[in-house]
Amino acid sequence: MDIFTHMLAGALIGEAVFRPRLGRLAPIAGAIAAAVPDLDVLSGCFSADPFFNLEFHRGPTHSLIMLPLLSAALAVIISALTRRWEIRRCLWLFLAGLLPMLSHSLIDWLTNYGTQLLWPFDSARYALDWIFIIDPWFDLILAGALILTWRQLRRGKPARGIAARGVAFALLYVFFLGALHHMALDRLRDDLKARDLPPAAVHSYACLPVPLSPFAWNAIYTTGESPDATATHTAVFWVLNKSTPRFDTLLSAPPSPATSAALATPHGQVFIWFARFPVIEQKSLPNGDAEVTVFDARFQSQLPFFQRKLVRKPFLFRAIVAPDGAVRSTAFAHWE
Repeated sequence: MDIFTHMLAGALIGEAVFRPRLGRLAPIAGAIAAAVPDLDVLSGCFSADPFFNLEFHRGPTHSLIMLPLLSAALAVIISALTRRWEIRRCLWLFLAGLLPMLSHSLIDWLTNYGTQLLWPFDSARYALDWIFIIDPWFDLILAGALILTWRQLRRGKPARGIAARGVAFALLYVFFLGALHHMALDRLRDDLKARDLPPAAVHSYACLPVPLSPFAWNAIYTTGESPDATATHTAVFWVLNKSTPRFDTLLSAPPSPATSAALATPHGQVFIWFARFPVIEQKSLPNGDAEVTVFDARFQSQLPFFQRKLVRKPFLFRAIVAPDGAVRSTAFAHWE
């Protein structure tokens, strides 16, 4: 989720929970705390490795185990800046930082990007696939509740109840998306049964959110004789429309010495660890080298209001492999 959404959620939590204890500092501390986990993106600016953010974004600073440490550090910094060191106030600052930070990791968990919630004990990226990484409806709920809260405060009236109802309404919207996601998965399972595909032929499947419409979902599944030789099938369907979706198929190149060499590199291993639906392509270059390209099909979104798929390929890993199997170079690009 984008940092603007996180800061809105943090400020609203500050108003709903901590305003009586921290006053005007509550929404400010909440917004700052909610942005702290995304500082891992800034650390990538100091690394020459193009795969750094791919490996570490939504990693350590998003871990549920690390968040209390980050919240304690933020409480110390705010206490130092305000020159107030009362133990009780520091405790409230710690809690006012911890809850928005938890909301950050949990909101990111709702998306399909994946978040390492249990780092360093588990490097798996957990994703619920409920909400798109930028959801204007979610932002409107949070921003609207904050505006109403601050308008009430300017009138000198209590506004904590408005903020609390805003948090509750945001949670209801999230669970509404979760219910739609469950319906979308049921539609996909029914479609797979209708295609008479044996369970062993389907290696993985998911329903992923799309921009703007909570009722449209990207259905995606992979088939093949083995997980190393797959076809990835994608389609957009509406959960309230019972028509049979038309799936497009992305074929991965069969395993070869060039693809094996590319994926065995450290960067190749990072990308395969990150990708949920990797599609592998290989082509020969004029000098005899092989160009191996891998992209993650979950980010090649189909848009519900357009008939054709986005032509650009997102999150690309590319390697140049010599005829003798030596990897000459590896590179990463967000788009092609």
